[in-house]
Order: sequence, then C-alpha cells, then structure tokens
Amino acid sequence: MIEGLIAFALRQRFITLALALLLTVMGVVSFRNLPIEAYPDVGDVRAEIITLWPGHAAEEVERLITIPLENELNGIARVTVIRSDTLFGLSNIRVVFADGTDDYWARQQAQERINQAQIPADAKPSLGPLSSVIGEVYRYTLESKSMSLVELKSLQDWVLEREFRQVPGVADVVSWGGGTKQYEIIVDPGRLRAYNLTLKQVIDAASNANSNSGGGYIAQGEYRVTVRGLGLIQSVRDIENIVVSAQKGTPVRVRDIGTAVVGTAIRLGRSPSTGGRPRATASMSRTSRTPSRPRPRDGW
Repeated sequence: MIEGLIAFALRQRFITLALALLLTVMGVVSFRNLPIEAYPDVGDVRAEIITLWPGHAAEEVERLITIPLENELNGIARVTVIRSDTLFGLSNIRVVFADGTDDYWARQQAQERINQAQIPADAKPSLGPLSSVIGEVYRYTLESKSMSLVELKSLQDWVLEREFRQVPGVADVVSWGGGTKQYEIIVDPGRLRAYNLTLKQVIDAASNANSNSGGGYIAQGEYRVTVRGLGLIQSVRDIENIVVSAQKGTPVRVRDIGTAVVGTAIRLGRSPSTGGRPRATASMSRTSRTPSRPRPRDGW
C-alpha cells in the first residue's frame, strides 16, 4: 500500500504538490485562529444570583429571599443543581446547568424567574458577572505617597474600573482595601433628647432633603422656561442646614443636634500595606469561556 501511494505521488506530481500546499495553508490558518488556553475553562455553566438585604438576620434572609428565589429557579429547563449560601444581609444562589447550555440563555432564563419571585420590595436581586471560578486574569495594586486611602479608592472605583470594563473580554473588576468615602452625621444623644426627636426623624430628614424635583414650566411668549427644584447635597454645610423639624415655628437643623463630617464606610476587606504607604488592590476577571488568544506580535 505504501509503495502504491509513493508511485501515485510520483506519477501525479501536480496533484500531490497542490494537496501539500492546501494542507500547509489550512495548517497556518488553523494555527493563527487556534484558541490557546493555559488553563482551560472546565467549569460548569452557571448563573449566580446575589441579593443584598442589609440589616436582616440570616434566618430572615433564608425564609423571605433564598427560598422564594429557589422555588422559582427550580422550574428552569436543563438545571442540574441549585446551591445557596445565606449570610447576614446576603443571599447567594448558584444555578448549575447541563453541559452545552448557552451562557446567555441560562442568564436570561434566570433573570426572567427572578422577576417573578415574591420577595421584599427593598431587596434587589441581581445576576453575578459572567465569569468562571478560574476567570481571574490580572491583579494590581495602587500605591501613593501623596494620596490617602480614600483618594486611592475613589481613583479605582470612578476612573480605573470604568476603563478596564471597556476592555473586550473583561467581565468584572473587584477591588478591596482603601476607604469608601461617605458623609456621616454624628448625633449627640443629649441634644436629640432635649429637642424631643428620634434618630428615625433625622434619617428621614436627611434622605428627603437629598433630591431634586421637577416643577413643570412657565410660558413666556413663544418660549417655555423649565422649572425644577435643586436639592442635592453638595457639601457638609448643606447637610448641617437640613431641617429635621420645626418646634413653635423655630426650625431644628442637623447642626443643632450633631455634626456632619466626611468619613469612610465600614471596611470589609483590607489590602496589606508595603513600606507604610497606603494601598488598594483590585483584580480583573475575564468573561466565561473566552479563550486567551495570543497576538502575532507576541512572538508565539
């Protein structure tokens, strides 16, 4: 048989050379388009539903959020396993689908079922990013000798994260460390008792005062002038001027019962510092089942 193939190749030189050239071209094209992955994504097709309900115990979250969501998600086709974790103020449900299921179809089905669940109005479930358990591709840190932790955190959240999310294939950017800037009202209990006020009144007054409102328009000849009320808080002084209540015609403001300061939220994660300098850390995850494909200039 081998002798016959050799004889045929010698007799039909043109056909043999054409086939060899065709195979060479196909090999080069296949090599350039071949997905090269050092760590293949062998994880299951899944959709992760994360629900935040701050201030509620794990038993309440399990009964009012996790169980209703699981009941709705159980009816999705091609679902193999549903796992859930319930913590203080947090519900995390992972829906695993059969192999071969399209990721976007699975997420669409999960989102439709989430909208049908009967859960508390102030609990907002959302789908997790489209990334796998081995999807972390890059980790970096921010350090500065002149910027504080709050400034580094703001730079990460409002500048770098927005830019990285625009990169094709990046599914999520998670940061930890640093300090999240927030405005705080430090209430004096003695003053609060003296004015016969409650902490809920202060919270409601601060929430209601931080908003804009529409007022329609005023007609002036052939033109219409839009009218709106500007009430968004711009500074600490605006917070101190918020009226909590009026007693005998005299307004009681926030500055009368406490002070407003710029602080940081409670830190739930920490990035170790180097050399005593402030430091914030973040990591990027690629989209699930997006292979790493080297560019020609990488020298592969």
